[in-house]
Order: sequence, then structure tokens, then C-alpha cells
Amino acid sequence: MKLKLSIIIIFITFITLMAGCQKNPVVNGGQEENMLRFGKKINITISDYEVVDAAHLQKVLDGKINKDVPYFDLWNKEELKKMIDFMKKNDYMIVPGKYTFNQAWRFEDGMLVLNNGEKREVFKFQKKQ
Repeated sequence: MKLKLSIIIIFITFITLMAGCQKNPVVNGGQEENMLRFGKKINITISDYEVVDAAHLQKVLDGKINKDVPYFDLWNKEELKKMIDFMKKNDYMIVPGKYTFNQAWRFEDGMLVLNNGEKREVFKFQKKQ
């Protein structure tokens, strides 16, 4: 009985350790790009009268804008900074609407990159007027 219990505990420990390990890391400039990350789903609604541009998101990143509902401040700070830089470079703002993404997804050239490497267009951008 004790042997079976020991085997089960070792197996559970092994599975737990494997779940926390990286999945196919690719080193790029000293940073690992494809790490298995976990996060919660974030639902964001941008109303017609809101202007969510690079300046607005920079305030979120700096902690000057906090909302009581899930918002960009829950996203990885490095990924939010990438999106701010992208929007600033292209003079973009986010089109009003409802957006859903995972905290663990990475931002790359206007697309979000899932843990499996698939790219998904989540945000709609438009030039500021």
C-alpha cells in the first residue's frame, strides 16, 4: 500500500513539474519567445466616446489609469509596451468594440500570439483623426 502511494505521489509531482516547464523555447536576442504561459481571459469594452490610443495606454502602463473592471493593466507589462510602441509608430487608436484575449498572449506587429505560436487578430486599429 505504501509503495503504491509513493508511486502516485512521485507521478503527481512529476506531472506538476512538467506542467510548469517551458514548451519549445526559442532564444531570440537573449529572450525566450515561445514560453508556455498561463493567464486569465480579459474582456474589454471600448465605448464609442473613448479614445484608446498610445498615450492612453501609456497612462495605463504608468499606473495613472485604473479601472474597476478588467482592463489593459491586467496584461503583461512588456506586451502592453509593445502594443503602445506599435500604436505610436503607426498613429493608431483602437476601434470601439468588445475585445477578448488572454493575459498570457504576446503582442507582435498588430497581432496577438497564442502559446502555440498561432497569430490572431484581436484588436481593430484605425488611424487617429
